[in-house]
Amino acid sequence: MSVNIKLAMIWTAVLLTLCLIPGRWIHAFETPNIETPLGFDKLIHASLFGIFSALWVGSEFSSRRLVPVIVLGVLLAVGTEWAQGLPAIRRDPDRWDAVADVTGLFLGIAFCYRASLVRSKRETVSAEV
Repeated sequence: MSVNIKLAMIWTAVLLTLCLIPGRWIHAFETPNIETPLGFDKLIHASLFGIFSALWVGSEFSSRRLVPVIVLGVLLAVGTEWAQGLPAIRRDPDRWDAVADVTGLFLGIAFCYRASLVRSKRETVSAEV
């Protein structure tokens, strides 16, 4: 198993842990009241899922890997928000958090796509020299 896959698996576990920590455990660690247009919480959600998709898509951007990452990412976004409403977790499920998750998911994919184009162009220029 490659290092990239191991990192992606570890990040997925971190993401699940952070999204599913019971509410009573995290009240002591509330985020500071930082003013951003969409809210600090949404920035955190987008970042978590952006890193998730970037690690899973990785440096070898391919449609074969892309579809499962999108499907899994959307399922995780919706599933973790749904699970936050369960009595055992007692957090506030928020559809806008899921929207931020999916936005971050696609931003991470866009980043990987752009990086693969730059890398491909660099390799083409190197081959011509």
